[in-house]
Amino acid sequence: GRFEFAPLAPGAYVLRAQLTGYAQALAGPIEVEEGEKISGVELVLGSGGILRGTVSIAGEVAPGAVVTVVGNGISRVATADRNGQYVLENLPTGVYLASAMAPDALASGHFAPSHGQVEIREGQTTVYNFGQQGGATVEGFCQPPPPSGKLAFAVLRVAGMGPDVAQLNLRDMLSWFASGDIESAAAYIVGFASIDRDGYFRIDDAPPGEYVLDVLYADLGMFMSRGGQQAFSAPVSIVDDQPIQMDIQIP
Repeated sequence: GRFEFAPLAPGAYVLRAQLTGYAQALAGPIEVEEGEKISGVELVLGSGGILRGTVSIAGEVAPGAVVTVVGNGISRVATADRNGQYVLENLPTGVYLASAMAPDALASGHFAPSHGQVEIREGQTTVYNFGQQGGATVEGFCQPPPPSGKLAFAVLRVAGMGPDVAQLNLRDMLSWFASGDIESAAAYIVGFASIDRDGYFRIDDAPPGEYVLDVLYADLGMFMSRGGQQAFSAPVSIVDDQPIQMDIQIP
C-alpha cells in the first residue's frame, strides 16, 4: 500500500486515492518545500456513506430528474427512477451541495433547480428529499431595467466557485446538470431567474451559505453563442429562510 511521488516541484498538493467499491480518500493540502521529503501520509479508503431520497417538483414526483452532489474535491451524478427516487453510494464523509433538475423543466418554461446542503457520515445513510426542504427567497429589482433588445438573467452562485459566469451556456441550461464535472454549473449555481422588462427577478429555495448574485445581459447574438455580459455582481449571505430583498443599481 506504499506510494511515492518524486520529484515534486515546491507547492501545495492534494492526494486522492480511488478503488472500485470504496469511497474516495483525500489528504491535504500538503505543502512541499524545495528539497523536502514528507513521509507518513495516510490515505484511508472506507465504504463512505449513502445519499438517497426523492425529487418532487410542485408537489409531484419527478422521474428522470438529474441529481448532482459536489464537494470534497468530487462531483457525482445520479438519475431519479420512475418513482422520483435516487441513490448515490460510496460518498466520502463531508458536507456537499446537492442539486436536482427535472428533465422537462425547460420545456415547460420553468427553470427552477432545487438545491440543498447535505452531510455524509461514514457507514450511514443520509436522506434528502428535494422539493420538501424549503429555503430562502432572493428577489429584487434592477434599475434601470434591462435595455430594449436584451435578455437579462439573475444568477446566484456559491462564492469562490466556478468559472466566469459570462461563459454560461444560456441556451441549454439543462446541460448544467448533466455532467459530473467539478467545473460544471451544477457545482456552483444555486439559483437562476430571468429578469422581466420591469427589472424584477425572484429566486426560490436558496439554502444557507455565502453566495454571489450576478446579473447577466445578452443580446440575441450573445444568447445564440451561449454567452452573456456580466452587468452586476454582489455578495449575498443566507443564514435562514427569511426572504432577501435587493435593489440593484446597474452602472
